[in-house]
Amino acid sequence: MPLSWTVPAANGAPETRSTSVDEPGVTASLWEWNWKSIGRECAVLAKDGYTGVQVAPPQNSLKRTELGNGSDTILHPWWEVYQPVSYDLTSPMGNEDQFKAMVRKCRKAGVKVYVDAVINHMTGQGHTSYGGVDYTPYHYEDYGPNDFHVKVGECPSSDGGIQDFNNKLQVFKCNLVGLEDLRTETDKVQEQLAAYLNKLIGYGVSGFRVDAAKHIGQDDLDAIYARLNKTKDGVKPRTGPSRSSEEAPAFSRRRPSPGQATCSGSTQQNRFRQHSRVTPMRILGASPRLRCSVRDRA
Repeated sequence: MPLSWTVPAANGAPETRSTSVDEPGVTASLWEWNWKSIGRECAVLAKDGYTGVQVAPPQNSLKRTELGNGSDTILHPWWEVYQPVSYDLTSPMGNEDQFKAMVRKCRKAGVKVYVDAVINHMTGQGHTSYGGVDYTPYHYEDYGPNDFHVKVGECPSSDGGIQDFNNKLQVFKCNLVGLEDLRTETDKVQEQLAAYLNKLIGYGVSGFRVDAAKHIGQDDLDAIYARLNKTKDGVKPRTGPSRSSEEAPAFSRRRPSPGQATCSGSTQQNRFRQHSRVTPMRILGASPRLRCSVRDRA
């Protein structure tokens, strides 16, 4: 639901502000649970006071056929679903109809669904997907070589990967650990990504955790977000950057000065605690969310 908070105005008097985006309450992360199981669990979560559930990326992704290239012991590691191939919803968690049914059941129980959205890149290995779609490097159903920074010469590193995490252009325009980096600044890519996210919104999804958001330019994120429809609750979908521990902050080795940061949106705080069944995330509603990008000084 939309939230409001009080901040000091320029003259020192209190000023009330409000959000126009969806704000979750207590959210359970059912990471890589299948859609049928989540649909059943939402009724239980609602009784326990949860109002939201975060789910794994639902898009069609890499399906490895051999060991190596990231794992020599597990053929189908967890990170397969973070390597998109196309935007139909066939994944290890289930198919498109099962996803839609899960969202309907959760909403009926009073639990909103927030999706882990992978929009920075495609995969960087393999040749087939869980949906049976075959592909070759930089050639997909929705994209061709001109839709990737490396293939049009916009990545400044010598090997196409991020060699210096203090170099903004490399962070935004080179391949992250071999994942083929999309040209998210172009209309075509933004339209494809927004169409995917709007499809999920149409199914009843209330918001997104944006994976690898630190590797997407702020203007690109804002442009994609501007293309999104309102949710079934009549508000803009909630979006937030990735905060996973396996992804080091893009500028962690050198803290940017205040003059290098440009910000939009609102700030958020997360509080985590342990639970016997799930790991819940409390979004502290009194704190708005802030999205910042780092720019070079003139």
